[in-house]
Amino acid sequence: MYFVLQLFNSVIFVLINLTIVLYTLQRFFWAMKQHYKIVTDIADFNSMVNESRASLDYMKYKIMEAMDEV
Repeated sequence: MYFVLQLFNSVIFVLINLTIVLYTLQRFFWAMKQHYKIVTDIADFNSMVNESRASLDYMKYKIMEAMDEV
């Protein structure tokens, strides 16, 4: 009888630990998903900033070219 009780307690602890591990993994993968989403947003923003800088440089070059002609 004691062996059955000990085995039952062992199974309960294993299930509790398994539940904790699964919850932790779920939270970890959710956090990684959010991380990759933020990294993608930052890369998109960086691309837009670079395009804007290139556009401003082009406009500056054209304005300087027009001023030189005058």
